[in-house]
Amino acid sequence: ADAGQAELLDDSGGLNARAVGQIAVELQARQARHRSSGSGGYSFYIKLQAFQILGDRIEDLLTDQPEATRLSDTPSGVVVEGLRSVSISLAEEAVRTLEMARRRQDPAQRARAATAIVVDVTQADYFAGWGLFGRLTIIETPALDCLAEDRGLVQLREGFDTFRGVYHLRALAHAWQPRQPGDINGSALTWIARDMLCGGSLSATVLLCLKQGQPAVSQALLEFLDDFSKVETNPVCCDHRVAGLMRAMRAESL
Repeated sequence: ADAGQAELLDDSGGLNARAVGQIAVELQARQARHRSSGSGGYSFYIKLQAFQILGDRIEDLLTDQPEATRLSDTPSGVVVEGLRSVSISLAEEAVRTLEMARRRQDPAQRARAATAIVVDVTQADYFAGWGLFGRLTIIETPALDCLAEDRGLVQLREGFDTFRGVYHLRALAHAWQPRQPGDINGSALTWIARDMLCGGSLSATVLLCLKQGQPAVSQALLEFLDDFSKVETNPVCCDHRVAGLMRAMRAESL
């Protein structure tokens, strides 16, 4: 099951590489259409980050000499300060960058670590006078088998912080109510997923991998998924003027 999950997400043809690569392909095609029509003002910029969360410790996966990191609220949303960012423009560059991140992961820690890929995309047309910003975040949680066990026993066996983010995420999803998101900042995992849990302007998809021959684990995962079915987000599209106003309001409140 672990090998299948790794192939589904991390393989060169997996979801991570396909998602980031498709963004690059579509933006390149858009730029080519603008140029062919005589409008040369369009440009785009793609920035990629990759990191893993062990307990509440965040480790950069794009450098061999990582700096100290910390989560922070900014006008652009939740960011991890201290991470290296890689600029990409081709699908092949995305695959190479994600492969570099995968090689830095410890396979022995895969079941205990959450991994995240953050892709920031900026588009602008200087002739038409508009700009757009978007973000894609892909989070792979630690193995969720622990949800079928007693939390106290898991903490005694694995350590207090190892799966704390998973248990906190389940508690927030189970108790979720509109405009009452709970203690989102209670763990690094839930803090990174804050916009989803707070009904932000985004679309979210939850994907689970079930294991054969483990009915208790499958039942716990399906109950976890059912809790997420009531979580609501509010995806909207806005032009650069509204986005600028929202950014200014966030900056004033921080």
